[in-house]
Amino acid sequence: MADNLYTLIDYKTALEAREQILSSQMEILKILEKIKKFKKLRKQEFSEKNNFKVQLKEFSEETEKLSNTLPKPEFHELNEKEVRVKEIKGKKRIESELKEIQKRLGNLR
Repeated sequence: MADNLYTLIDYKTALEAREQILSSQMEILKILEKIKKFKKLRKQEFSEKNNFKVQLKEFSEETEKLSNTLPKPEFHELNEKEVRVKEIKGKKRIESELKEIQKRLGNLR
């Protein structure tokens, strides 16, 4: 250690170097603040997601209970013939209404 080597730096260069070091320190502190804020927000997000998950589970359980207590509806399946008959009746009714309207129009003229 006895062989230390020193160099002479002029005042202007030393001042610029000191300014750059202080500027770098300031930027590092800003970055650290942002990291701290980010960690806090992530923790808050995790907490809110967890609360939402718990509420969703409770809601699911409540809807399941409600579903089990309500009476089950009975559905009756329609045959294709019944559906066709209803369609044909519907078509005939529409056709008869059209004819009646045409008849009225003819009477007006």
